[in-house]
Amino acid sequence: MTLKWYYDEHAAIFTLFHVSSASVFPHTVLLQSQPNDYLMIGSCQPLTPALGTLEAYYAAVPSLRADMEKIGFTSPLGLLGTTFLLTTDEIHVLTENIPLHFDNRPTLEFTAPLSLLSMDTALPYELLQVKHSFLPPSIASAFTSRQERINAYNTIGEGLFRVKNLDLADKLFATLQEMAPYDARSLVNRGRVYILQGKDLLAAEAFTKAIASDPNYALAYFHLGMLYKTQGLYEKGLSYLLKGLDRQPGDPRGSLYAAQILKHLDQNTKAQQIITTALKKPIPNTGLRNALEQELMPSQPDGITHQH
Repeated sequence: MTLKWYYDEHAAIFTLFHVSSASVFPHTVLLQSQPNDYLMIGSCQPLTPALGTLEAYYAAVPSLRADMEKIGFTSPLGLLGTTFLLTTDEIHVLTENIPLHFDNRPTLEFTAPLSLLSMDTALPYELLQVKHSFLPPSIASAFTSRQERINAYNTIGEGLFRVKNLDLADKLFATLQEMAPYDARSLVNRGRVYILQGKDLLAAEAFTKAIASDPNYALAYFHLGMLYKTQGLYEKGLSYLLKGLDRQPGDPRGSLYAAQILKHLDQNTKAQQIITTALKKPIPNTGLRNALEQELMPSQPDGITHQH
């Protein structure tokens, strides 16, 4: 078995390394901690990630669990899905027709400088073209029901948001939208992608569909309300944020945005009531807790608080 870590954004160099490794280790898995930061695992035997072992370790070690939750991962599945990039078959497609490096045919020595000179940075696009699986096949096959697969994909996509791998998150949620066009959680996540792409109308449409699909799904109201707030539609945004808080009282982010609008509208008493309710609940995100506590402070002279 071999482990190779490298940070590189040049497609030609990347594929040359992989085709060389694959010539010796036929079973390969590519992991990624963030864009352009890779860990390749090569083996002479098939590779099967042991999700059950990871889950048992996660459950048995509170310090690990606490550290993971601080960066937004509440399950080993989310971590595995976020870091998993390509299967053996996908790597073979990516490296197809790439010449093998030999001492008497120094492909790497010539290709690498040319790649750097030409600024060959097409790798993320190439990866997205060959990627079709979002979990190792042995784990994906364990989710036998449709809803289990939908939940797993949403968990992975939300992890991709956290590590800012937005291109891969976009592809995953587009796939998920085809798989589950009326799943509220999937629709909200698709809407989040649209916002990052600057497609606010499509985002509003996705959040509205999520509400129609599941009128009790609070996150759909929160995200639609936050979208309207950023557009300056304060009263419209507030109405959705309050509907979300009716369904999920004390939600920290929904409470924060609702309080900001209320203070902007000089409804300070109601804003403080909402914040006080939120602060009574555990909030692992220290930055979010600090933002809520800051909103308890008196408003600025113009009645507008700082945005968070």
